[in-house]
Amino acid sequence: MYKGIFWVKDGELITVKVICDAAGDPLEPCGFSSKSGENFNHRAELEKLPRHVTGSHPFDYYPRGRVEVSRGRISVFLNPVLCTDVMKEKILTSFALIPPGCPLSARFIPDGSAHYRSILSEVEDCMDITERTDTIEFRITEDPKLSSVVTWTMPGEKYADIYINGKSLLGMIDAEELRYKKDEKWDDPEESGYGLICISDLLYNLDNPYCEDYHPGLYACHSCGMDSCWTVGPLITRENGYVLWTDFENPFRKDKWRYGLSFRFSAEQYDAAVTGLRKAAEDGTAE
Repeated sequence: MYKGIFWVKDGELITVKVICDAAGDPLEPCGFSSKSGENFNHRAELEKLPRHVTGSHPFDYYPRGRVEVSRGRISVFLNPVLCTDVMKEKILTSFALIPPGCPLSARFIPDGSAHYRSILSEVEDCMDITERTDTIEFRITEDPKLSSVVTWTMPGEKYADIYINGKSLLGMIDAEELRYKKDEKWDDPEESGYGLICISDLLYNLDNPYCEDYHPGLYACHSCGMDSCWTVGPLITRENGYVLWTDFENPFRKDKWRYGLSFRFSAEQYDAAVTGLRKAAEDGTAE
């Protein structure tokens, strides 16, 4: 059996653990980092993990928990969003807490206090991207949602407003950024910093193949209408018949603003939506 700490990223565990006996004493050399000196500390241990594992996020970004073994008892403290049968099974398996290999039974203790607060778990539907399928829609409009001072837009120009599962993606992004804009003391943090970009520019950004870590800009600066001034977009990857939008990033606030957004579309539905967007560039309708 093991004791230690864990985070859950996209439905999978990130663990720091050590093999131990029923009393909780380690059976191999380790350096505990918690204040008690008997387990690991999330903040200290995340700093030691590679960036491709953590996504450069802070220690309290992903939902997390702790496995304690002491005096013949196993206690699993964890963020309440992790208290699902699927996740409990993954934790028991990862920490080798399943009989007959482990003679003890584990007690799961959901902890909704600030101690296990997670930035990501506060976002609706953030958990287990691998167990859901989202839908994407490009709604065509002639309103770019830009500041009235932007006067260079062409009459009749078509723009695409992105909706996911029937909800405005721009609205989701604005909600994610609100706390950061308040911290930075924006004049009007409730106002969106983005407007729409024309369909041809959006298609160009979505098709850009030049960089493996490329985050295509989905929106433009609300004040000037340029996506080279202010934008936000996801890392887009394909795997096993799905298109994933993850790791949203504003390049002008890189490593400072974090977005608890991730989406998983069937490749068939996603490609059909993009095909409809290409058609809309010609005749103004999207499928």
